[in-house]
Amino acid sequence: MTTDVVNTGAEKLFSYPAWITRISDGAEPPSTVGEITTELRAASVVQSAGGQVLDHASLEWWVTSDLINRSQPSGFQKMIDVLLPDGTRTRVALGDYVMESESVDGTQVLTAQSQLRGYHFGKKFTGQIWWDDALSEEVQTEYAPVFNPRVDGRILGNMSHKFSDVYFIHPEATLTDAAIEEAGGLGAKVWSLSEAIAAMCQHLNLDEEFIENPAIGVLRDILSDAPIIEAIELPLGESLPYYLDMLLQPLGYNWYVDYATGISAYLADVFYIGAYDSVESAGASSVIGTQFFNTTTGTMFQWDGDNWIEIEGSEESIYSKTKPQIVVFQKGVGEERELNFQAPGSVLDLATSNCNKYSVMRRIGDSVNQTKVIGAIERAEVTIELVRGWPTEDDKKTASQLDKSDPESEYILFPTTWRLWVANESGDYTGTRIEIEAALDLSSVFSRWLPHRREAEDPFTYQGSVDGKKQRRQIFVEYTTDIEALEVKWVILPDDFGQPFVLPDQIGILFTGNTPPEALIGAGDKAGVRITCVVAGDAKLVGDAERKTFGPVNGRVVELVLDMPQKFRKNWVQQDGDYASTLALDEAGAETADDSIAITTYAEKIRDDHEVAELDCEFSLPGLHIEYKIGDLITKINGREISLDQASVDATLPRYPQITKIEWRYNPGPETILTVDRGVRKPDRSNADGGVRRR
Repeated sequence: MTTDVVNTGAEKLFSYPAWITRISDGAEPPSTVGEITTELRAASVVQSAGGQVLDHASLEWWVTSDLINRSQPSGFQKMIDVLLPDGTRTRVALGDYVMESESVDGTQVLTAQSQLRGYHFGKKFTGQIWWDDALSEEVQTEYAPVFNPRVDGRILGNMSHKFSDVYFIHPEATLTDAAIEEAGGLGAKVWSLSEAIAAMCQHLNLDEEFIENPAIGVLRDILSDAPIIEAIELPLGESLPYYLDMLLQPLGYNWYVDYATGISAYLADVFYIGAYDSVESAGASSVIGTQFFNTTTGTMFQWDGDNWIEIEGSEESIYSKTKPQIVVFQKGVGEERELNFQAPGSVLDLATSNCNKYSVMRRIGDSVNQTKVIGAIERAEVTIELVRGWPTEDDKKTASQLDKSDPESEYILFPTTWRLWVANESGDYTGTRIEIEAALDLSSVFSRWLPHRREAEDPFTYQGSVDGKKQRRQIFVEYTTDIEALEVKWVILPDDFGQPFVLPDQIGILFTGNTPPEALIGAGDKAGVRITCVVAGDAKLVGDAERKTFGPVNGRVVELVLDMPQKFRKNWVQQDGDYASTLALDEAGAETADDSIAITTYAEKIRDDHEVAELDCEFSLPGLHIEYKIGDLITKINGREISLDQASVDATLPRYPQITKIEWRYNPGPETILTVDRGVRKPDRSNADGGVRRR
């Protein structure tokens, strides 16, 4: 779409000066007036949010002689920066001179590109850095970056502090008071998102040679409402931009590099009244110390109470570098800005028009207005009385007859008699004995229970005291010799029973000693065995967010289903009923989780984020504009009254697209291109466990 604003005059409205381009004398960023070049000009500069496409500038050489005798130099290191030609001398690009292209076809053309590269953000990640308190020094490991790993089904922190520095620590290094003391009091803590970002910046970009890390205080404020990070495991060998993307973007945040420099940085601590071409234009000031930038001399002037005095050395101050800085922002949150595009037929008025081309594509087919999030399968710690896995008529066999160490015994004919005890959860043993009338039914425990074989897992209850290491118990087996008593006395298996073999393909055990336990054989019909373990049901934790009556842009139901078993779980210890865990009151506690509310909240958040229209927008502004920043929200186009609210007219909250890319270019005159993103985080489909499971 092109502008139809009418220019009724014949005069040229503007004559734009060229960008200021500098080539460094060495490997460091340009910092002096003397490094300004008139032989190389910037054709375009691109700044983007995130690290997938790092910032770059396209350059054109002024070719004044034939392209001959050219060869590849050795050890070449040059940096380029580009400054705006306005009074602020604002830096908009900094990078290495890394690409050059020449062509001869009637004319001779030599172009180049400067780029911000991964190495400008420090070194690559080659391993976690730990603190060894015994040696009072840092230890470089080769472990990949992992944040709050899942170990045996639960999230463990693996961060430690030493003074103001942040380090990694093994998640199971300080689970007890004794271990914490051994580590010098450095207990493992759970990473917050701000701490994870700060640690990666500290470990990779400690020297901040080219780019400054975000200030930790600012980082904490911006990320104060960030979701908890869980079981994030990233690969080795990447640069800081990659890790910033992986940590920030899935959780609703992004980042960019702010190049503010020169006078814009210089003016932070002065009372600045603007840029003028002369002392006369500036006029008198009522405040001593006031400064203005003289566009004719390229220097600063300060009011001494009577006159404007030129500040000696200010020319170098204006052009001196300040390092670019990493800036983190929240998706969908930013300063609300508008564009101005006069209505058709209007007389050109630059005060009400700063945009002359735009394109907006609105898509509702990709909007989501109903969400289902499917978590992990329900798991409960229960106690189950097992049944005998051999025929009734074999009960009369004696221990000596079933001695597998005696080649003359009948063990080979009766290998399971008095040894195999099962839950019969699939009905395999129903009818094999008169007392086994039906399959195990745990429908009173789970929201869904269907007969089939299952695996018995370790209990959720911890082993040891309340202050001990949080280690889950092994499967807990007890026996009784009087199952018919009014108050059955259950006893932990003695050593002479041997360690029973837990069946891998069904809930049950097999006694594997030379003879079956004689205490059980002696008890006969009154013998009983029970098992306390974790059993999975047949229903998964589900969070549903149904389509709202008001708000969605799409009139049809468009459902998004996310399978996230590692993020949302429901694990509990059964407290009552026929299958209550015998360990339910253990003081050591248990590794339980109930994400029922969290999964529904998450489903509603995803629905609310994505029930709006998808907007793809690009705006063209004549001239070089720096008033729009990455992270700003574009709310409307004034004049034509084009709303950029992605939400429907009956929605309760507006949703505006967010600037994620700015390009300044000459085409052929100066032009600023703003590209926006929908301003919400994409649904996190990741399901990397990043965990460790031990038996």
